[in-house]
Amino acid sequence: MAASSTISMNISLPEPLKRFVDGKVASGMYGPASACVREAIRERLGRDQAVPRRARR
Repeated sequence: MAASSTISMNISLPEPLKRFVDGKVASGMYGPASACVREAIRERLGRDQAVPRRARR
């Protein structure tokens, strides 16, 4: 995906997901939490684009 300008967005996460993201950041795997969330969204986007429309539910 090509880099583009970014727009700020606030999200709410259940505590278990926040702990997961915080753990990834603390491990050094990601810089800011937003990098972890962006990667998760990109992965989902890729999966959605790979599945033919008829197979989606």
